[in-house]
Amino acid sequence: MKIKKTKNVIRIQILVIFFSLSNACIKMGSDSWSENGLFSIRTFLWIGLALFILGIYAIFWQIIIRDIDLSIAYLNKSTVIIWTLCWGILFFNEILTLANIMGVIFIFFGIYMVVSNE
Repeated sequence: MKIKKTKNVIRIQILVIFFSLSNACIKMGSDSWSENGLFSIRTFLWIGLALFILGIYAIFWQIIIRDIDLSIAYLNKSTVIIWTLCWGILFFNEILTLANIMGVIFIFFGIYMVVSNE
């Protein structure tokens, strides 16, 4: 039973990582909009890629939540904040602050508390 829970958490995390990439695409689209205007090819490509990711995510999210307790699924979905922070650092040279680190610690602690009670 524990192996199945672990597999489910891994499946959710892979999907959440994929979902978090939509935030990076939206940021790129926003930057492109500012530089090139709304109707540029580059802006359309970034926003289109974000919408594509969100569509694929929506389909697979529905598949995953058939097999997983919703409280666990939504709890793990909250880690999107962590993955988005990682993309900001990697792709946009954002600076990791103490507040960011504390937020990540609180998120992981909350996830641990909920999961350990089951």
